[in-house]
Amino acid sequence: MVGEQNCRELLFEAAQQADLILIAGVMGLFDGDPSTADLSLFFDIPELAIIDSEYNLA
Repeated sequence: MVGEQNCRELLFEAAQQADLILIAGVMGLFDGDPSTADLSLFFDIPELAIIDSEYNLA
């Protein structure tokens, strides 16, 4: 990511134009500095985990 301060600025800018902001962590909840988990704590944003549980043995 781009660091807490830059994320704060980007979120503030996006909030001026949007009613809903989705933050996607594509590598993992705890990957990066700050991680998606860190951002969730910094900005009091809820987390949602989507797990593809389909397993193909072919």
